[in-house]
Amino acid sequence: MKMKRMYLAALTLAGVLLGQATAFADEGMWLIQDINAALEKKMQERGLKLSAGEIYNADAPGAAVSDAIVSLGFYCTGSIISDQGLLITNHHCAYSDVFALSTPEHNYLEEGYWAVRSDQELPIPDKQVFFLKRVLDVTAEVQNLRKELSDKGLPCGMRHIHAIHCEITFMLRPLPIVCITTECSHGNRRRSHETKILIDIIQRHVVLHACPH
Repeated sequence: MKMKRMYLAALTLAGVLLGQATAFADEGMWLIQDINAALEKKMQERGLKLSAGEIYNADAPGAAVSDAIVSLGFYCTGSIISDQGLLITNHHCAYSDVFALSTPEHNYLEEGYWAVRSDQELPIPDKQVFFLKRVLDVTAEVQNLRKELSDKGLPCGMRHIHAIHCEITFMLRPLPIVCITTECSHGNRRRSHETKILIDIIQRHVVLHACPH
């Protein structure tokens, strides 16, 4: 996705009525790349109209809804709603940015803000938006590294291993990579430590387009 700028519209979402929710034993949070055929079938039985490939498809850029979902500094999410890069997010996600852009003369948190023209948009310093492109499973690599360190009598705690593996990753894979470690709970309640690498496109030019008061 090529853009000259990222527009940020901070919206307050009062709530969306999705219908009566029912608790199921296998409900929970799934990593997006783990939506397999079995899970797709269960979700479709409960009303999902999309296929798994329409939710996430690393091999077909622009074909899945996940291409329009972004991470704001890994503390909030947002959605792209136009081909011009207009991004909406929750008000609290942009609160600190709107506060930082405010001045004694213009308190945007109280007055709100709306850029009528592009030259009125306010650049947000150091803001980054991450577009997830692919998730790689490097669990085996990390387990091998743990054994190698343990055999040598070196520290092999998860944080230490994670730091070393990420350093190696950045040297071997010249990509915009973000390393994360996840602990996953699978459907059979078996817990396992898995290490994933996220490959992201990072947008560093972000501006405030609108914020309601």
